[in-house]
Amino acid sequence: MSTGMQSTEQKFQFPKEVVLEALKVVLPSIGIQPVKVDMYIGRVDASVGASAFSWGERISIAVDDIDHGSCVARIESSLKVGGNFAGAGRHHKNFSNIIFALSEYLQSAEKGELKTNRQKLDEEINRKSGTSSSVTSIVWIVLAVAVVSYFILV
Repeated sequence: MSTGMQSTEQKFQFPKEVVLEALKVVLPSIGIQPVKVDMYIGRVDASVGASAFSWGERISIAVDDIDHGSCVARIESSLKVGGNFAGAGRHHKNFSNIIFALSEYLQSAEKGELKTNRQKLDEEINRKSGTSSSVTSIVWIVLAVAVVSYFILV
C-alpha cells in the first residue's frame, strides 16, 4: 500500500514573497491547480486531478523566510483516496515537478529572461503599431504612385 502522505522541503535563495508569486505561475504550468494562496501566512493549497494511477492528490506548500533573502518551501502531498498501491510514486513525482519547475522559473527570473505583464503588453503594442506603420506606409506609397500616374496620363 502507498503511504497516504509524504513531505519534503527545499531551500531557495529568494525571499518568501518571490517564491510565492512564482508558485502561482509555476503550479498551473505543471498540471497542479492552486486552490488557495495566502501571501500573508505563506501558504498554497493545491490539487492534482485523477490519473490512471491515482484518484488525485492534495498538495500543501508552506513557504517561510529563514534568513535575509532566502526561504524554505515545505511541501506536503497526500492522496485524496488513501491506501492506493498504484499511486505509490505520486508524491515523489509531485515534489520533483514542483521543485525543479520552481527552480527553473526563479533562475530565468534572476537572469532577467522573465517579463512582467506590463513589459509583454508594451511589446505587443509596439509590435502591433510597427505592423500598422508599415501597412500605412505601403498605402501612402500606393496612393502617391496612383496620383502621379493619374497626372502623367492626363
